Parts: sequence; structure tokens; C-alpha cells
Amino acid sequence: MSKAIEGATEHGLMPGAPHPQIREPMERATGELRGTTRTEIAVYSGSFDPITLGHRSVVERALPLFARVVCLVAIHPTKRPLFSSAERVELIEAALGDLPGVEVAYTRGYTVDFARSVGARYLLRGIRDQTDAGYETELATLNHGLAPEISTWFLSADPGLSEISSSELKRRAQRGEALDAWCAPCVAEALRRLR
Repeated sequence: MSKAIEGATEHGLMPGAPHPQIREPMERATGELRGTTRTEIAVYSGSFDPITLGHRSVVERALPLFARVVCLVAIHPTKRPLFSSAERVELIEAALGDLPGVEVAYTRGYTVDFARSVGARYLLRGIRDQTDAGYETELATLNHGLAPEISTWFLSADPGLSEISSSELKRRAQRGEALDAWCAPCVAEALRRLR
């Protein structure tokens, strides 16, 4: 079994609880893109354990393209994340609260089912390097098989943030290293409290 299939549940591809829970939007945004009103919704799913500045960079790059970007915390039934789903939602809301058009939600079900439920036709995936590209392409193929009407868009984070991952952020926090270049202050504080 491929790494993408094994890890698919991390991104909300395992059926689970009935339907996802969505938080109210922080602020709705509309705007003009080539003379038309932006109405499209994109879903950016992941474990976000915790959210990094790399994740934020992907959201910032997506916002000019979509009216709404939903950051979706995908809950894996067998994983033990550092932060609970509620804590991850709160951290994302705090870290992205200044960005209009961002909503935060969580799901135990398929990401594509959540996307359908909110009228999204696009899934966003962040790419850091060639390893990510291979994995994310396999994941996009799986999602397309489940929901051919939903497209996956790949966005890279700012090049200066390409080394940032949630796993590396947690390792740095455990070693007591500075976290300012890796995450929002609210995330750094939450990680320090856990040490």
C-alpha cells in the first residue's frame, strides 16, 4: 500500500462520524477577479497539529483566488495528536484571525464529503518539495476518484518557509528553540505550555 493511501486518513479520507462540524466564518470576503465576483469556496485540509507559518502562507496565496477558504482539521481516528481537535481549531482561528474570508472547521469524515456539504469545488494542498508533490498527487487522485467534480489545486508556501512542518516545529519546541520564524505567537505559547 502506498504512503498516500496509508496516510489518506490524516487528510479526512476515512469515513467516521456523521457529518463535519463547521465554525462560523471569521469574516466573509467577496471581491473581483477578472471582472467577476468571487464566489468559489476552497477547502484546505490537514492535521494542523499545530498550524505553522507555512500553512498560513498557503492560505494567504489562496485568498485572492477564492471568496472563502475553509481550513479543515481532519481528525484521524487512530492518531494521537499533540493538540485536541478543539485546540487545533482555536489555534487556527487565532493564527489566521486577521485574514478575511477564512473559516475553520473539523471533520471525522471524508474531506470531499465536507467540501460538498459547504459547496466547495476545490481542495487546496500545500507543496514544499518533490516528496510532497508525489504524495499529494496520489492523494489528489484518490480524492478525484471519490469526487470527480472537485478539483485539487497545489499551492506552494513562500519559498522561505519551505522547511517548516508541524513535526519539525514540535521538535524545535521540545528542544526549547526559538519558534518565531515557524509559527504565530499563539502557537508558540501553546507549545511552550506543553513542555
